[in-house]
Amino acid sequence: MTKPGTDTLHGRVFAQGNDNAFNTGNPFTADLPAYYSYQYNGSVGGSLSKNASFFFSIEDRETQNDNTYSIIGGPIYNALSNTWALNTGTVSGSLFSPSNHLDVSPRVDLQLGAKNTLTMRYQFYRNHADNSLSGSTSLPSLATSSNSIEHSIQLDDTQVINDRLVNETRINYRRGSSSSSPASTAPYYSVSGVFSGGGSTGQFSKTHTDHIEMQNFTTLTKGAQAIKFGLWARDDRNALTSNSGFNGSFSFLSTDAFVDTWNGVVAGETFAQIEAACPSTVTSGCLPEKLSYKTGPTSFSGNVFNAALFFQDDWKVNGFLTLSGGLRWESQNHVADHSDWAPRVAFAYALDGHKKGATSKTVLRGGFGFFYDRFGVGSLMNLEELNGTSTSQTQITIANPTCFNSTSLGDISGGVASCGTAATATPVIYTLSKNYRAPYMEQAGLGVERQLSKTSTLTLTYMHSSGFHQLVVRDSNAYEPGTYQYGSSTLTGTRPDSSQGIVNQYFPEAVFNENQVMANLNARFSTKFNVSGYYAASWAHSDGGNGSTPSNSYNLRQDYGRATFVRPQFLFLMANYTGPWAITFNPFVVAQSGSYYNITSPYDLTGDNFHNSRPSYATASSTASNVVQTSFGALNVVPESGETLVPVGLGKGPASVAVNMRIGRSFGLGSKVDSSASNASYPGGGGGPRGGGFGGGFGGGGPRGGGMRGGIADTGRKYALNFSVQALNLFNDIDRGTPSGSIQPTYDSNSNSYGPGSQFGKSSSLAGGVFSAGSAARRIFFQAAFQF
Repeated sequence: MTKPGTDTLHGRVFAQGNDNAFNTGNPFTADLPAYYSYQYNGSVGGSLSKNASFFFSIEDRETQNDNTYSIIGGPIYNALSNTWALNTGTVSGSLFSPSNHLDVSPRVDLQLGAKNTLTMRYQFYRNHADNSLSGSTSLPSLATSSNSIEHSIQLDDTQVINDRLVNETRINYRRGSSSSSPASTAPYYSVSGVFSGGGSTGQFSKTHTDHIEMQNFTTLTKGAQAIKFGLWARDDRNALTSNSGFNGSFSFLSTDAFVDTWNGVVAGETFAQIEAACPSTVTSGCLPEKLSYKTGPTSFSGNVFNAALFFQDDWKVNGFLTLSGGLRWESQNHVADHSDWAPRVAFAYALDGHKKGATSKTVLRGGFGFFYDRFGVGSLMNLEELNGTSTSQTQITIANPTCFNSTSLGDISGGVASCGTAATATPVIYTLSKNYRAPYMEQAGLGVERQLSKTSTLTLTYMHSSGFHQLVVRDSNAYEPGTYQYGSSTLTGTRPDSSQGIVNQYFPEAVFNENQVMANLNARFSTKFNVSGYYAASWAHSDGGNGSTPSNSYNLRQDYGRATFVRPQFLFLMANYTGPWAITFNPFVVAQSGSYYNITSPYDLTGDNFHNSRPSYATASSTASNVVQTSFGALNVVPESGETLVPVGLGKGPASVAVNMRIGRSFGLGSKVDSSASNASYPGGGGGPRGGGFGGGFGGGGPRGGGMRGGIADTGRKYALNFSVQALNLFNDIDRGTPSGSIQPTYDSNSNSYGPGSQFGKSSSLAGGVFSAGSAARRIFFQAAFQF
């Protein structure tokens, strides 16, 4: 760190713009209103006195963007008649979605004495967004607008006690507030895997959050050892006012059912009349499957406190071997598990260069450690809102409701209580497992780093990760095995506790296993040309985690299979080249294989409100009306005894590739300066992917990527001006998102059989990220920066 008070005045101004005129379109949505995005960033730093320095930055981003939607086989709405019509094509469009982001951050560094340095930073963050859509199959009526403001104060104090002992204290406090409002207050409605519309389930909300974190650690060096120990504590408080779910949510098993119900109600038909007119080929019927809604208080608060103590010792045994060992103890409130121990060990050993005068070029690194996840404040708020007590909200789910209104639940004739009998109305609450264990991961790895030449290195790493007590949300009061069969008039289900309904329990008992092979390359061929790259191949299996819901609340292992949270292969390759006339070329390529996804039945086969049940492979005894012909074979959407469920992660999405290029030119202005310091404070922005790492002497991280801002080439002058243009997805590859795996049984009169629906196995959106935006497959940005 530069000593406060010795820094010279320096600064930078950066601007970046993108306009739809320079982009390609979205293949899923042809009609796109004009849009643009602008970003401005400025910073300045220098000395306040001989013992104080300052740094100030401000960033403003204004985006007039489009949120797109594309619904394969979605219905078509007629506003004049207030009716819907079935459609075999695609319903698509866009929604103008402006947003603004402001970030202001001043910092002061103070030299309080010869051995004490204090850094004080304040950050103000504000973000506003209108007409945001949550997915590519959401109709515009689901749009929401939001505002958020955050204030952050950070204090870092470093005390050099003597030449072998340093103590550091860090304190961070954040105060945030946010609000959200819907475009519509009508009930939400959806056909799982096809589309959703009506009013957002989030409705109106206001949130205040407080985050305070304190760290204190001491570093001691003695001989060949470097010892670090300390403590960490964090408290997160959330105060929420929300009527989320109060507008109600209707779910339908098919688009036919939605259209027939809506149009029938508009025409004044009774539910009996609508069902009587339902075509026999619509096996799931033509009425809603479920209605869910909330009532009760709207304001809640809660806090989550975490703390940890740690000790680490890095010991340089000799010039070729370094050993590292550490131990971390963690704890938190609200859960039964208050004591978690996390040991970690690592080593680094030079395989060559042992002879006198020789240089080591090959280093073997390895490590093993435990890493814990904590129970979050968001999950705690679910417990506060829906815990089944007199002070919490009440959530009711009604199976096969005998009502529907597209405007308001309050407009239902006879009130919402008339929507179903006591036998079909089920309360829903949230609980925490009494034997809660903090989710943790055991990770081990081994890597070899080889210096290929004076300016190039290659690192190969193998890493194995096993996760235990991974968090899922199951129905702990699910129907007992053998007592419930979907569609049966006799097996209607028996719950362990008949006085309660669905009990969504935070249950940390899932597992995952992952193997990774990674390669890092960094090569500098000349002062004008260098290349870096990162490749990773992953094999992972899991039965849940990260708050997912199981398809069988009594047997998580039923869902063990190919994990959907990993990309089997990922490649990042970047080069920097300075060509004629000092023009810089920064190409980088990102490629990834498709991720796995599940094939699901449209029905809630367990009665627990989790629409994630998988079909089985059909047999000769399968009920014909439940058998669907798919690209994965004949599947039974209502599995019968003795049939084999399709495996987890059976589907695989399309691969994605993006070739990106940034071309720039820097111009030096003013007097000559020391080139070693002229641009040291402003490297290229942004970041590429990072690989996994261990700490304590072992890391397998990937390279830092080329950023959107880019760096300014060293001109050797007091002032520097840079102009650049950057293209993301230069060759306009159409990289599609993960396909839909939801089966919608659709009768085909030509084959006299059922197909999976027009949306099955198809993507309705672009891949996102560096590959594309919601409104464009290829984006071109123009950038300018001035530095002094």
